[in-house]
Amino acid sequence: MISKKFGFSTRLTPLTFLIDLLLVNSMLYLWTINFIKPIVFHGYLSLSWLVIAIQIKFYNINRYSKVTHINKLLFKQFVFYFLILFAFIGFFRQPIISRLELAKYFISLLLAVSFVKLFTYVFLLKYRKRFASNLRKVAIIGASKKTDQLLKVFLNRTEYGYLLHKQYKPIKGDWNLENIQEEILDEGVHEIYCSISDLSDQELTSLIDFADNNLITLKFVPDNRHIYTKKLKFEYYDYIPILSLRNIPLHNPINSFFKRTFDIVFSLFVILVLLSWLTPVLALLIKIESRARLFSSEKKWNR
Repeated sequence: MISKKFGFSTRLTPLTFLIDLLLVNSMLYLWTINFIKPIVFHGYLSLSWLVIAIQIKFYNINRYSKVTHINKLLFKQFVFYFLILFAFIGFFRQPIISRLELAKYFISLLLAVSFVKLFTYVFLLKYRKRFASNLRKVAIIGASKKTDQLLKVFLNRTEYGYLLHKQYKPIKGDWNLENIQEEILDEGVHEIYCSISDLSDQELTSLIDFADNNLITLKFVPDNRHIYTKKLKFEYYDYIPILSLRNIPLHNPINSFFKRTFDIVFSLFVILVLLSWLTPVLALLIKIESRARLFSSEKKWNR
């Protein structure tokens, strides 16, 4: 099963975010912290958790990410959360809060969130490998040592969840990019990986424009070309460096979640606030206009 725009893992990320928020707030009651003004305290912690997570990209975990990367994110998140947690005592002047109980809460929250995050990571790896589901279709353009290594990663590391559509190679020195782009579009490829050492500047520009216009992720197997001067992001698939030229915001699960939430809230606002009174008014105006036309027709008929 190929992943769609809002696939399983995309929905799972907002779910883990909501689970973390639930843990942040509910685990306060496991310890005798003696906090007052619970609404302020819960709001402060929830907002702080969200801001830190967005700043360090706590929920941006790719399918090829390593456990070391997850541990790094956990370390960053909880270092900042620890500082903000204990800053509440002085900022809101809450001397009766037990520091020891607050420390117990922090440690228990660290263990719980770490378990959820690592469990989710391992679950997705096992899920993709066992059921061959939640896949992203990819295509490789180029025939070099690096692209051959990347090909082996896609074929052997099935837990990453990539489905290789095809590796494109030049025919008699001609790439025929128009046919390649048409086939990629017809096959619903999500990501393109190309060797920039095999393509001319004009061909690279054509691929970049094609990917931008069709919202396809384009990544490069690096060499020493001047493309390094652009704003790029390094990623590693096993030990193979990959350059990402363009990130599509909606590929970020958090962005997708907030956009979807905004769409629903805005639609409800239009339906309940605007259409609730606008529709009856329009119906009344139509009825009045219909009566006026009927009266005018009757008057003409009587004449």
